[in-house]
Amino acid sequence: AAGTLPNPATWNVITGAGAPDYGANNSEFYVNSTSILYQDGSPQGNLVFVLGTAGTHGASAGTWPSGRCSTDGGSGSPAGANTTPRVAVAPGQSCEIRAKIFPLAGAWPACWFLGVASTYLTASYAEIDMQESGDDAGGSYIYSTEDMWGCNSSGQWQFSGVSGGTTAPPLFAVNDGNYHVYRLDLTTNNIAIYIDGTLNYNLTSAQAATNIAAQGQGAIPWPFNNAEGLYVILNVAVDTTDYGTPSAAALPAEIMAVDYVRIWAPAGPDPNTP
Repeated sequence: AAGTLPNPATWNVITGAGAPDYGANNSEFYVNSTSILYQDGSPQGNLVFVLGTAGTHGASAGTWPSGRCSTDGGSGSPAGANTTPRVAVAPGQSCEIRAKIFPLAGAWPACWFLGVASTYLTASYAEIDMQESGDDAGGSYIYSTEDMWGCNSSGQWQFSGVSGGTTAPPLFAVNDGNYHVYRLDLTTNNIAIYIDGTLNYNLTSAQAATNIAAQGQGAIPWPFNNAEGLYVILNVAVDTTDYGTPSAAALPAEIMAVDYVRIWAPAGPDPNTP
């Protein structure tokens, strides 16, 4: 129904500052409010994420009220890793998310995944950022990553490669006013990300090991083969350091709309894709 939160059987609405932010220094404050996170009803059928005016809806001064939900098994904040998830993407499965981004300085919308067994700053940590977007220095709103992250005790490191001569995922513009379909194929020792049916980035465990070594981190085990899989996270963060400060005159503003999230097996193209 229009104006309702997402189904609690599937989605845990996260609240609080950062909630958590896994190493980022963000300025959003996640709230449980149908003014900020809501379904828009039939016939649209979207889950809508709104960025509110700083200091409203229970957000502390200097932070922006925003929405975050995940399929983890926890309740409230922080998201409940190491609990039985409501829904997860296991090795051998695919997850497809159809989403539309509405550009705004400072906003950092994302569709991403964390390992059910993840513990931050340990080798169990598994993060895949399938779609995250923000203004670059030139003011162009971009699809910024397909980052795959791991950890050791000293920090969070990119399996997908950003330094030492390794290749980072290509950028993809999302400021075209259209929905795009993002798909993760999670198979043993391999991650593939598709945009609108076209392969945008592929990472093997061997490539990941090379990328980590190039960053001077030695060996960080590939953490994506755990049978319990990864839970899904949808959120709009705020990053004033990298992406600017949201304009008060523009707020509240719709930042992301998600049409559907679908998971199936075996991994690969789904003949039933809408």
